[in-house]
Amino acid sequence: MEKRKLKDIINKDKLFYKSNNSFIKRLYNFFVSHNDYYMYKMIIYSRLYSFYKANSNNFIKKFYYGKKFFKYSRLVNCEIFCENIGENLKIFHGNVIINKNAIIGNNVKFHGNNCIGNNGLNEFAPIIGNDVDIGIGSVIIGKVVIADGIKIGANSIVTKSFNEKNITIAGNPAKKIK
Repeated sequence: MEKRKLKDIINKDKLFYKSNNSFIKRLYNFFVSHNDYYMYKMIIYSRLYSFYKANSNNFIKKFYYGKKFFKYSRLVNCEIFCENIGENLKIFHGNVIINKNAIIGNNVKFHGNNCIGNNGLNEFAPIIGNDVDIGIGSVIIGKVVIADGIKIGANSIVTKSFNEKNITIAGNPAKKIK
């Protein structure tokens, strides 16, 4: 990724997280340390840390952005490495873990307590399309492809691919319900 592309993505994240907030609400979030503010900072620093870790020999920037990322990551209890994560990632609550090999599309929403990872047998991680809404407590594991526009119900376990767009899946194991 080029530095210009990284700046564009970060600017879009800023607009996405701050677009619905008035100046007074943003000021309140800053001073009260609202969870959205921490999530926003964690995502920005994750993008910067991943960029400088992969593309630079500048130890000082890697160290600085890594320290900031891990600080905010601990505050919101998330492990997210934004190497392959699209624009406008929205995390509503903490405790989200995303494997570094996972590929996440644009406008994906995590409602909290989610795990996106490999199956423990190999390094294959899920590929999640654009505009996917992942319910609270849902887990997506293994070499799985989730198509665009899918809604995943709360506490669902997804272990197989769903290639049909704009459907709702839920259950353990997940299956199409709508």
